[in-house]
Amino acid sequence: MIKENRASKYILYAIGEIILVVIGILIALQINTWNQKRLEREQEVKILSSLKKEYIDNLNQLNDKVFIRKKIIYSANQLIEIMDNQNLESQSIDSIETYIGTTTVFPTFNAISGVTNDILNSGKLHLIEDNELRISLSNWSGDVDQVTEMETALLNYYFNSYQPFLVENIQLRNSFNAMLSLANLTEKFNLNKSVENVKSIDGSKKIFEYESIFNNENFEDYLVTILTYSRVANIQCEGLKLKITNNLKRIDNALLNNNND
Repeated sequence: MIKENRASKYILYAIGEIILVVIGILIALQINTWNQKRLEREQEVKILSSLKKEYIDNLNQLNDKVFIRKKIIYSANQLIEIMDNQNLESQSIDSIETYIGTTTVFPTFNAISGVTNDILNSGKLHLIEDNELRISLSNWSGDVDQVTEMETALLNYYFNSYQPFLVENIQLRNSFNAMLSLANLTEKFNLNKSVENVKSIDGSKKIFEYESIFNNENFEDYLVTILTYSRVANIQCEGLKLKITNNLKRIDNALLNNNND
């Protein structure tokens, strides 16, 4: 073509070849990009499904802890009311022992974080398209610490202060047995077998009068502290429950969008 002075046609032909090659490369890149996104969305669905189960398990556990602390708050209130109204004589010994025993229960939230930690540590966080959900996952450890901080403080308060006081002033054997016999409370602890063993132990043979502990001003301080700490812990749990609920909604929306795609 050059010899025949047809250079212009040759150039046009070469340009056409180049354009075809470029188009082929672009198509290949587009297919590769589409395939990569498809694989990432499949990974995201798996991650979100596992994350959803983890969140549901944590939500159920938080509900259990809140439920138990409501029992603690109720029992502390009942004991304070007996103290304020000076109506000890109208209360059965079993009720008093149950109330006291319940105030010795201090549940703690043990967060299930295996999926969350794997997402953060393996660099898979970018696979989640929802930006708000990514931020929430990054903040998960701090959110859990806020909840467990008060629970730990309350647990330490019990072992360091409240339990020694009770041991010094009452017979805990009957109170513990009365507390463990609460069916709705022990069910939450999954202690049915252990409770059966505890209940087989006879109650204390010692006759104990509770007037002295209700006249002890320190008893009121302990009850108020436990009641207040328990309420604060429940408020923090409710805050974490709200965040989990919002995340579950985002997960469901993301799964729905992926299915539609």
